[in-house]
Amino acid sequence: MSTAVAIRAARIDDWPMLAAIHAASWRSAYRGLLPDEFLDREVDGERAAHWRSRMHAADATELGIFLAEAEGRALGFALVDLDASPARGALLDNLHVAPGFTGRGIGRVLLGRAARWASDRRADIALHLELLDGNDAAARFYLRHGARPGARILKRRPEGPVAFILYSWPDAAALAAALRQ
Repeated sequence: MSTAVAIRAARIDDWPMLAAIHAASWRSAYRGLLPDEFLDREVDGERAAHWRSRMHAADATELGIFLAEAEGRALGFALVDLDASPARGALLDNLHVAPGFTGRGIGRVLLGRAARWASDRRADIALHLELLDGNDAAARFYLRHGARPGARILKRRPEGPVAFILYSWPDAAALAAALRQ
């Protein structure tokens, strides 16, 4: 990564940037996994509505939302939810890097920041995520950073039924420490 990337807490008015990165990431990573019609015609509006609503309803004590920026441009973001699943620990609900900026260490920094945020708030908390089945590049990224694959989960979404694979880390603090090195 040649340009310095800064990570900051996202603000309510950042929702358009989050939505744009999220939609572009889905179009890039989910082609063939989600319907083309959804990705080509609906994802921008759907993600904009999602992020507008989510950012205005966000409870700062439960959600950590981090934006990666360089030279005034938003490059990626991560969202971790402390209370999504008490049995599984904090949920890494989103980690997306804008197409064209993957492979530069931005995802690693965001993952570390999310893990550190969760472990700073709750000692001994685990971290997990639900990854769209077939998103092999993301699976390799999480496995490279110590995630353990688990169960396959089928969920109903507006674009149709979608399968996810559960990935987890038993100790968010250990993950955060490993990613600092």
